[in-house]
Amino acid sequence: MGSYSQDFQNKSNSLLGYVQSQLSQVVGWSPLPGQLNKIVASSAGYVWGFNYTGTIYSCREPCDGTNWKAVSQQPPGIIGMPLDIAVDGQNVYVLYNAKAAPTVSSSLSTDLQTGNISIGDPGMPPGHISVSNGTVYVSRQFLGNNVESVASAISKGQSYTATLTDNAGVTASFTVTSYLTNPAWQGPPWMYSFSGNDGDAQSLTTKFAKSQTLSLKLSKKLEVSSTQQGNALTFASKSVDDSGSWSSQTVPGAVPANPTINITDQFIFVGNQGCSKPCTTGNWVPVTSPQGSTGIVAASSGSTYATVSNGGITNVYSSSGSAQGGWNAQPGLSGKTPIAVEADNQFLYAKDSGSGGIYRCAAPYSDKDSCHPVDTNGATVSGNHTISVNPRNYQTYIAASTNGSTGNMYQRLDQGSINYAPVLEETKNYTDQLDKTVNSLGDATVAQASALSAAETREEAVSAIKQVTDLRNKFRETDDKSKTLRSKILNDKPLVTQNRLLPLQIILYTLIFTIIFHFILSYFLSPNIVMAATITSILIGCLIAYSYAGVGVNVSFVA
Repeated sequence: MGSYSQDFQNKSNSLLGYVQSQLSQVVGWSPLPGQLNKIVASSAGYVWGFNYTGTIYSCREPCDGTNWKAVSQQPPGIIGMPLDIAVDGQNVYVLYNAKAAPTVSSSLSTDLQTGNISIGDPGMPPGHISVSNGTVYVSRQFLGNNVESVASAISKGQSYTATLTDNAGVTASFTVTSYLTNPAWQGPPWMYSFSGNDGDAQSLTTKFAKSQTLSLKLSKKLEVSSTQQGNALTFASKSVDDSGSWSSQTVPGAVPANPTINITDQFIFVGNQGCSKPCTTGNWVPVTSPQGSTGIVAASSGSTYATVSNGGITNVYSSSGSAQGGWNAQPGLSGKTPIAVEADNQFLYAKDSGSGGIYRCAAPYSDKDSCHPVDTNGATVSGNHTISVNPRNYQTYIAASTNGSTGNMYQRLDQGSINYAPVLEETKNYTDQLDKTVNSLGDATVAQASALSAAETREEAVSAIKQVTDLRNKFRETDDKSKTLRSKILNDKPLVTQNRLLPLQIILYTLIFTIIFHFILSYFLSPNIVMAATITSILIGCLIAYSYAGVGVNVSFVA
């Protein structure tokens, strides 16, 4: 009974431990140190978000609060706070309502240009042009009236590019860093030289060694700054593993009241507009959403969601990943706004339009009993992308509206990731075994008794085998002795008659019979009875031998 009680307790504890290990993963939310305004999880195993200062962070799962990494390179050319963030399996997308940073454009302005000039000494009539490595020399009469202003600009740091072209079309260019004229004592400038070190400056003599004529052009770079007027929605994207650089696209049209960005496998949606991935051409098209809707409010890889307020009640509609082909009402989500739909093939999270409470809704969403409240330990959320689910492993994250002791983020493994089939099967196996043990307690007792009996029998069998072995050895020893005795009797001198040998033969046969008789009876009778029977048989044999020998007959045994 004690053995059964211990077995019952072990099975019960094992069952309880198994079930608890499964349920402990989905019972409560664990704090995730850090603070983010919005948080999104990618099926690639990366979590992204941004905080109240606009700094973007990411971590690679499992996120424990110590592996958040601030994205060092923020999207260039954008000034302002991010509005929303979304991810897919390849990229992260950040939406801004921002004034674009000033753009700078540049162009070249040619301030001085000559025609083709014969190569020669610039001081010799009728004027020439010549080069050395790093410098070009030109007679003054070919430079026009603008040469003084160009020279003055060079002396003040203005950057000019000198371009030389010969009669064969060979060209060379370099940046002019200084200029000179002939010495003042020689009178007004009759030549100018322009010098530099970069580009082709140090190979001029080689390039133009066979040239007959050269032309010179001095150009300066013009930089023009422009500032975009007003604000415009812009999204920036980069690889979800934070490799590479940011690229950005402007979203056309007026800025909606609460702009969000949502991603499917096919499209990028901002409000009521969509752009086919990767949206490099900026070909945005209007979304034909349900009447009264302001556009896409949530999206998974293959579905889009829109809401329509009707009489104070929020009605939810779903469509394909391209938002084409019609919209289907989802009465199970009535009165709620989807806010985390990444794993919508099994479940999604929605926010009650009235109370703000969080609901977990299981597919199909046409079922009016689909949604049930979620205990978030008092944490509330503000809206889209403040709850997010990794659709691959169902790890779920919350960026709450209020802070706790370690920040405003929490995480848990959603119960959708638990396969209940093996839990139920294991539970059934445990309970069936326990029932079987209870119902067959008597049989178990008998079985234990039988096992004990079998063990004892095995011990007895081993002992019997040992006894047989010992008896066989004794039998062989006795047989050897009897043969020796018989040989001595037969060879004894003087020879005895057959009648005188008969008593000895009787005694010999009696001994042999007694040994066999003792061996057989030992398996069926107690040792005392066997010993008595053995002694009796020996006595009987001796008496019979004695009767054949007769009175006065001396039987001699030779040792």
